[in-house]
Amino acid sequence: MIIVCLSGFSQDSVTIVPIYDARAKPGFSFTDKEFSKLHTLPLYADGSEDLGPNAMVAVNTYMNARLKGPTLSANVQFVILLGNAGG
Repeated sequence: MIIVCLSGFSQDSVTIVPIYDARAKPGFSFTDKEFSKLHTLPLYADGSEDLGPNAMVAVNTYMNARLKGPTLSANVQFVILLGNAGG
């Protein structure tokens, strides 16, 4: 899991972001059908640890712009682990 600490933006001040492990499903593709079943993928390390520095991932975010002041935030919703270099 990734813990994101923000200060007053769209997500709570501490948000746990799930890391889904697509390595367990060969042939995972970025289609509506696959995304509708995303929650069936296992969590990386059962959600007990963060990814290493050589992880290849896809990150789902949504952007939020505030009208008062020039503020733009990218809120991470989930991460999909696609592979690890060297293991």
